[in-house]
Amino acid sequence: MKNNITTKDKIIALIPAFIIGFLFLISWTDRDIELKDDWYAAVAIVDSARTTDDIKLKKDYLDRGGKWLLELKEKYPFHAKLRMFVGYYYIQAGEFDKAIDELEVAIEEGKGGIVNQIEFQARDMLTNAVMNKTQILMQQKKFEEAFQVMRDSYFAAPEHPSYLQHYGTVFAQANRADSAIYYYEKVIKIAPNFGKTKETLASIYFNYGNAYAQQNAIENAYEKYLRAVQLFQGNPHYFNNLANIELQLNKVQDAINHFNNAIKLDPNNATFKGNLRIAESKLNNPS
Repeated sequence: MKNNITTKDKIIALIPAFIIGFLFLISWTDRDIELKDDWYAAVAIVDSARTTDDIKLKKDYLDRGGKWLLELKEKYPFHAKLRMFVGYYYIQAGEFDKAIDELEVAIEEGKGGIVNQIEFQARDMLTNAVMNKTQILMQQKKFEEAFQVMRDSYFAAPEHPSYLQHYGTVFAQANRADSAIYYYEKVIKIAPNFGKTKETLASIYFNYGNAYAQQNAIENAYEKYLRAVQLFQGNPHYFNNLANIELQLNKVQDAINHFNNAIKLDPNNATFKGNLRIAESKLNNPS
């Protein structure tokens, strides 16, 4: 069934550049103490690129810091935190495939660490690298490739709400509404008030309800509209369409209540007011 929602703005809103920088700062709590280690000094140079709008200066920071980190990687290939810093460098450089590879290694090497734990920070960075990579693929309409990238890295974030929400968005963009619903519902179970997940999911259920209503599948339409209203109470059309279906199911008082909800949200809508009068007439003069 075709999903008509537009999610481009939501996708972009999911991965602002400051998130990656913020996650990096979380992982680097001992920065001032450990600058004596070369990899901290090198990544400090890389991180400087994030703080400047000067294109030439940004490139210089990335080139110098990245070159130093890669040299250190040759010396210490199994150092988990260093591999995470290399992954961070590739994120800043926009080389998301390489970032994903490095961060997967960092996660594996850092498993079970007690001192200087990095596994969870590396997972967060990997999540953002994957989201950036799949956004590019979605813009190119390469949905199957995007799905594969998500599947390959799912191990890193099976309960990460940002990751799961993005997974749902990939499916929504590909007009695979059932799969999108699955992942959005999973986000809500983990983090009920995460971002605009409920609002996005409600719009999918609403579109489903419209399709069922057009097919005269009244019970199915009722189920989808009701779920849309449960998830998001800010759209008057959700209430109006639900109420219209309730009238057909002879749930007249429920219909009146929901027409009133629609009118509260859009007081000047003549259609909603007319529908309410019909429902009130049906209640007062049952056939």
